[in-house]
Amino acid sequence: MKRLLIVLFLILLLVSCNTTGPDNPVPPKRVLMIARPEGADTLEFTQGISTLPGSENKIQIMWHKPRIEENIKSFKIFRSMDQAGLINYNLYFTLGVNNPGNPDTIFTDLNVEIGTTYHYFITAVNNDNLESDPSDTVSFKLLAKATLLDPQNGIEITQRGAVTFHWQRDYTPPYYIIRIEEYYTDTFHPLVYVHKIFNTVYDPEQAYTLSGSKAEEILTDGKSYRWRIDSVEDPEIPVDNPLVKIYAESQSQYFTFKIRWSGK
Repeated sequence: MKRLLIVLFLILLLVSCNTTGPDNPVPPKRVLMIARPEGADTLEFTQGISTLPGSENKIQIMWHKPRIEENIKSFKIFRSMDQAGLINYNLYFTLGVNNPGNPDTIFTDLNVEIGTTYHYFITAVNNDNLESDPSDTVSFKLLAKATLLDPQNGIEITQRGAVTFHWQRDYTPPYYIIRIEEYYTDTFHPLVYVHKIFNTVYDPEQAYTLSGSKAEEILTDGKSYRWRIDSVEDPEIPVDNPLVKIYAESQSQYFTFKIRWSGK
């Protein structure tokens, strides 16, 4: 009987040690960052760390939403500008969960400069004020944006044949990406053409031409489109930190145009 009581006591002790609740809270699980897939710069929607199109300089990071039972009340974003992303992280921003108009799992950094590499990691804080372990580190360097020239913004293209896109950028990168989207509204613009251009001519003035047959294949008379140019470098891995991959990119603003083939 004595041995049985001892066994029961040990079982109760183990159960009480493994029980979570107000008397024995546990920290949230580690935040899982959304990975940037291979070829992300040519996909219709970019996942993971990226920049955004437009005249402003921005870096956007994304992570997976935690389970409801985690009771997360906020996320802490830490940032470093150390070259290899090894040191000098400071609490940069606290993102409250369910703030009106503020997605829980996306953060856009507006305080960034061209040519500087930024490193980020995230922790989650629950309702018991317990904090998770740090997430993986994600890293990004903004490149200078291309300036679009032709087709000019808002123009109508009335002549059948080849369509040539012109842009300008000093300190030209290894790659450009041209993206053409059919434009319905600012929130609905399906991708109709994307092409990665290896930059063999390092001139500030750049051009890419759609042949007449290709233009008529992807551009439809009477429809509106928008285009932009992305400047891209191959991802770099710092020698001092082989676990970190640095993505380097910029996205220009959009120009819109409409097709009005002559003779229609």
